[in-house]
Amino acid sequence: MWVAGVACTLIGVSDSPMLLVLAMWFLGRLARAPLRRLVSRLQPWLAFAAPGFVFGLLTEAFAIWNNLALPPEKRVLMSPDPARGLAFGVLYYSMLIGTWSALLVRYAFTKRELFVAAGVYGVMVEEVGQVFVRIFAVPGLGLLYALIVACIYGIFPLLAYEVGEVRLATLPRRRTRWMHALAAGALAAEWLAFGILVLPAARWLAG
Repeated sequence: MWVAGVACTLIGVSDSPMLLVLAMWFLGRLARAPLRRLVSRLQPWLAFAAPGFVFGLLTEAFAIWNNLALPPEKRVLMSPDPARGLAFGVLYYSMLIGTWSALLVRYAFTKRELFVAAGVYGVMVEEVGQVFVRIFAVPGLGLLYALIVACIYGIFPLLAYEVGEVRLATLPRRRTRWMHALAAGALAAEWLAFGILVLPAARWLAG
């Protein structure tokens, strides 16, 4: 796994920055033990939220880096300006990870459920739904692209869960028949609140 992580890092730095998401996954899993010790004194929700925010913001930084070679009008980001994009990312990942944290302290989602739910969320919201539409508009390639997007969106919360799961396990979490629908509704509400209220306000304040 060290070899895979180093290889993805070298390729990502030299040619394809989005591969750094895979490097983050491999190296993050290898570093689980020290990372768990680092969050062992935090509240359970924060033991997930703190690494989740860091991994999420790193993912956004990799996406910004990946788009730097493109002209500003073709950059698929919250802002074509890298500094503003990263600032908006702070707001976005605070809300997204905060939503997941509120869910995970109450409900015992499995790692697979978390990864799949986060991936589906990514497909539905990335490029304002165009990734989902492309599944049908561009058969084959559209589905492949959607799977890549799903993996990217699934990796950072799953990695955060693996870091914080020991602390989360101390809570009296439960499973209910409604928890998946509740997660879908909470994530949809988070995305709408960010897209309709928070991001426009941040863009206005940024001038």
